[in-house]
Amino acid sequence: MDGALWNFPATRNGEIGVRVKMAESSKPIQLILNNRWFNPTDSVSAAEGLYVISISRKNLGIKDNRWHDIVVKWEENKNASVS
Repeated sequence: MDGALWNFPATRNGEIGVRVKMAESSKPIQLILNNRWFNPTDSVSAAEGLYVISISRKNLGIKDNRWHDIVVKWEENKNASVS
């Protein structure tokens, strides 16, 4: 299991951008936004996450092996959006 961690100020509304490169054989990725620090490979982080977003080549429509920018926007008491 791999993981990465980036701390940013918790806000009720906001957006975060990440750049990913997903090989054809890639498994889905989980982006987990939390309001506190978790070890990136801790299985509890998904259960405690404010937003847990599964990203795959299929649901993003990725058909190549290039880098892609992903933006997650959230608002308090609403679903997050991914583009």
